[in-house]
Amino acid sequence: MQIFTINQLEFIFKPWFLVFLIPIVGALISVIIGRVHYKLQTAFSISTIGLSTIFSLFLLTQATWEEYIIHFFPSGCTNGVISYFDTSIVIDPLGIFMAVIASGLGFLIAIFSIDYMKNDEALTRYWFFLQLFVGGMVLLVVAGDLIFLYTGWKIVGVCSYFLIGHYFHKSEPQRSLAIKSGIKAFLMTLVGDIALLGGLGILWLELGTVNIFQIMSGFLTLTQSLQVLVALLIFVGAVGKSAQFPLITWLSSPESIDIDAMQGPTTVSALIHAATMVKAGVYLMSRFFFVFAIANIETFYLVMAFIVAITAILTASSALVSNDIKRVLAYSTVSQLSYMFLAICIAGLSFLDLDYDVGYHAFLGAQFHILSHAIFKALLFLSAGAIIFSLHHERNIKKMGGLFQELRIIAIPMLIGIFALSGIPPFNGYFSKESVLGAAWELFLTRGTMAPLALLLFMLGIVTAGLTAAYSIRLYILVFMGEKPQKLEIRKPGIFMTSVLVILASLTLVSGFLARIITSLFDQMQTYFYIGDSSFSHIFSHYELVLFPSIHTIVPTLLTLTCITIGALCSYFLYRNGAKEILFIRKNVFLRTLQTIAKEGFYIDHFFQWCQNGIMNIFWSLRKLQSGNLNYNFALIGFVSVVIIMIFLIF
Repeated sequence: MQIFTINQLEFIFKPWFLVFLIPIVGALISVIIGRVHYKLQTAFSISTIGLSTIFSLFLLTQATWEEYIIHFFPSGCTNGVISYFDTSIVIDPLGIFMAVIASGLGFLIAIFSIDYMKNDEALTRYWFFLQLFVGGMVLLVVAGDLIFLYTGWKIVGVCSYFLIGHYFHKSEPQRSLAIKSGIKAFLMTLVGDIALLGGLGILWLELGTVNIFQIMSGFLTLTQSLQVLVALLIFVGAVGKSAQFPLITWLSSPESIDIDAMQGPTTVSALIHAATMVKAGVYLMSRFFFVFAIANIETFYLVMAFIVAITAILTASSALVSNDIKRVLAYSTVSQLSYMFLAICIAGLSFLDLDYDVGYHAFLGAQFHILSHAIFKALLFLSAGAIIFSLHHERNIKKMGGLFQELRIIAIPMLIGIFALSGIPPFNGYFSKESVLGAAWELFLTRGTMAPLALLLFMLGIVTAGLTAAYSIRLYILVFMGEKPQKLEIRKPGIFMTSVLVILASLTLVSGFLARIITSLFDQMQTYFYIGDSSFSHIFSHYELVLFPSIHTIVPTLLTLTCITIGALCSYFLYRNGAKEILFIRKNVFLRTLQTIAKEGFYIDHFFQWCQNGIMNIFWSLRKLQSGNLNYNFALIGFVSVVIIMIFLIF
């Protein structure tokens, strides 16, 4: 990788800086334009995200990967020599790969918004945060130092807060739901943000630098306890952003609570789930993979595997019984993110067993599934948005049905997205999911110390694949098959909506065959796996195992496809007659109880609310200690201080 030092302000006009600067500055300018004409504002906002996409694609085609050290402003002067406060931008395969996803899908979602948000009362605010969201995500992924990275991380978090709560200007109860949902998302992800800040702070204090590549080379000098602590803090940051257990409920809550990210516009849901926000956690794990590889602690990977397992099964089960079309897809996102975390976990376990080839394969699988999931989840959420638009904001799938004939332009693209989500070949989800599960199977075949855990994770993956096929087919049948309810009024979606759906459906069909390109793209990523005195050159040679399975690798493929087929067939036979209550579940107390538990999100959100209410009750009771009398307050403070001092003296 080439390193360049950039002085003064010449970096402002460089494509590697404009790629995130244009949408961020454009967000500010669009506010001014919005006061003149809203159509001009819409065109301008879309064009800034489009320019970011063009610069991302341009940088992707570069033959070399570069780091740019920027002298922002003087930090001191020693012996007549001015020293500068430096930060950096890195144009490497990992960062620019994510930048293309964020800006490219953000551009398509912005075009979709022309029709979907046309009559919204707060368009200026919407376009401002949409551009800032994309710009913040691109800044996050191309950051070469901790300051830029955390700045992008927080921009993404703040934008999600405002966009989830976008409808606060509506009448009740939508107003309250929007406000509470935005606050909930902000506070729950803040748990991860604080943990990440702690981890990054330790790296800076111990290593004396904020540059990620310098941290990479110096991380080995830390004590093992600090290495593990940093790994745990970074992992918690990723868990918060990517809504893994137990911080699931800000992204999707049970319908009985109905306070989650689904309260925002569906275009925002698509952006959060496909291109930004939740992908930031997986990106963080990938960017700092050297931390987990060097820390190399079995207990850490066991904790990670447990969280992945719990998240995947719980959310897939909840999606199976949810009746809100957006909430089904939201639970699906969390479950699919678990596949990406599973791949990172497999990579770490492989390094623990010194099987680096399998580790590289797993790491590539995580990146490949990020791409596939981003495309088909954008397709699914925007298809759901088009359905909601056509049905005058109806979201309950049990009130739908028989829409195929009248909404064929939505039904066919959405079916492609459903097949991709279910992992059915030849759609992109099949290739990326098989890449992840194939890595787990390969690690099992090594018969190393981590082989039993790898087999357990593989079994988890194929069970989740079966559940995914079941809830995906259920969703499609209840929306498009059967008889249309008589009172259901339908309006046709706009041309911008349908055009974007067709484009995304086409990408879903072809992107599964891009693994060879992704393989060559990541072929220069050896530095991310540098450990001690060894760097490894056998990179990503396993794509053929998915396209052309051997006698050894055909087994996981057949097992996965069997689970998918069983899940899809079960769903078809149970729901082909519509959304009627399933008789054997209604008659069986145990199954009915399981259904209720899954529908309530396994009571995770209820537990959080119980804790919140308990704390509020305690403080509400303690309020009486505050009388407003100054003498009484000072006496109380003095008494508490004396008690604390005595406790310290005694113990």
